Amino acid sequence: MIEESGWAPNNMESTPYTEEEKQRIKARHEAAPDVSTFQGIGTTYYGKRDKRKSDNSYVTTEWFVILFLPIVPLGSFRIVKIGTKSRSFLFSHSSTTSYKILEQIPLRKNIRQVLTTYLLVYGIIAAAIYLIFI
Repeated sequence: MIEESGWAPNNMESTPYTEEEKQRIKARHEAAPDVSTFQGIGTTYYGKRDKRKSDNSYVTTEWFVILFLPIVPLGSFRIVKIGTKSRSFLFSHSSTTSYKILEQIPLRKNIRQVLTTYLLVYGIIAAAIYLIFI
């Protein structure tokens, strides 16, 4: 019930929950906000740098996307993947990946990843257009 409402008590020690329930509630509230797209419009993570083997975390950038193309960087974060849920219905399939944010990194410190993402995506599009119309 508490987990569904999105509320977690500040002092988990004074609650009547089992240790497993406490861990699940804490994990839910430490998880990164959902990044999702609908028909190619929304937010998603692009980029993976400064990987740490100790906790499998890496630095990525959250982007506002249209047609899955990065338009505006929203923020950079060190994240770790928590898990993936998949759903299938008839001929459609969707999956959601959950992440935990370990720290937020200022975009100015992650400008290399932002510029690399722009260059890679729009460079490929420009090259494709050039090859089609030459």
